[in-house]
Amino acid sequence: MAMHVALVAKDWWLGAELASHRALAAALRARQVELTAVWPDDAPEDWLAAAGNRVLWRPGASGRRRTQRLVDMAEPLRRVGVDVIHALDGEVWAGGAQLGERLGIPVLFSCDRAAEVAAADHYHKATQQGAAAFVAGTVALGEALTARLGVAVACVPPGIVTADRESDTGAAPGEAAARSVLIRGDGSCDRETLGLLRAIGQVCAVGSSGPGMHFFYDGQGADLHELWRAVRRLELLAQFSMVPAGLAGRQVLLRADVLIQPQAHGAVQAMTLAAMAHGAAVLARQDRWLDYLIHDQTAVVLESPDVAEWRHWLERYLKDPAYFQALAARAQRWVREHHNLEKQADLLAGLYQRLAGEAIPFPRR
Repeated sequence: MAMHVALVAKDWWLGAELASHRALAAALRARQVELTAVWPDDAPEDWLAAAGNRVLWRPGASGRRRTQRLVDMAEPLRRVGVDVIHALDGEVWAGGAQLGERLGIPVLFSCDRAAEVAAADHYHKATQQGAAAFVAGTVALGEALTARLGVAVACVPPGIVTADRESDTGAAPGEAAARSVLIRGDGSCDRETLGLLRAIGQVCAVGSSGPGMHFFYDGQGADLHELWRAVRRLELLAQFSMVPAGLAGRQVLLRADVLIQPQAHGAVQAMTLAAMAHGAAVLARQDRWLDYLIHDQTAVVLESPDVAEWRHWLERYLKDPAYFQALAARAQRWVREHHNLEKQADLLAGLYQRLAGEAIPFPRR
């Protein structure tokens, strides 16, 4: 029997996860899961085109207004016959829960960030009664949710489509191309990010006899201007570029030689796994919530790096590329084994069926 699931998300989630979501959506449809995307109406057109069936809502500035505007989508969803609401990030959990209550259908909450775990307490009654369930992106997140809710929370690791890494050096014939380094952050110029920038400044000031590095920054935030002030102050503007938002930014990822994550926010990011799958080496700050960051197997994992440690690893990357090529190959094999897209689709389709079959009306709080 075909299932019909409404996928609810905000614009920030779409910007980070849309490319991976499109592949997952195709795999779910192959399993007789019909999807309707409940996307924000101010999303870029290429994002909306990727949604297929869609109901557009207008996000509000406040959490209460955002929730109410999501609840206003109940009638359009009732008309298309939705069986399950899937709230894809914590910022739409409240709206997703009220949609489920209004429509009398179950809700699945995705939890991919450690910062969201405490908010799961609001849905304790619904999970106990079977009207709602949580799904976690890593084992650590699943264990934390299980401890809080008193019910088993499934872990469904993000599935990744693997392909050969794109090559577009832009170098003239006979000229060594600069190595492409992608830095992923939240747009803030915090202590961790500033330490990495200072290390980059030191390495670039010394120079090297071989090809250099060009850095791309991927991240949005209210403090982004402070980060670029630091880049200018360190005289790194010539070595830095900004990654465009959305699907266009993914093309930078596919050509990156190295991905660096200087911050530990406990957030599962399919883009990091996609970088591993496409053959990029990863340097990351240690994050206990992310079980796919395994030192010397999937990444160089640094416990609490300072400027000197970041500089050491950047210089080693320039001097010992063979180590990073071997690391990238190990990570690529690991991701293909542990983050299979077909397995993710099987697990989610099973959760949808189980929720719809066992659910009682969503309880009023």
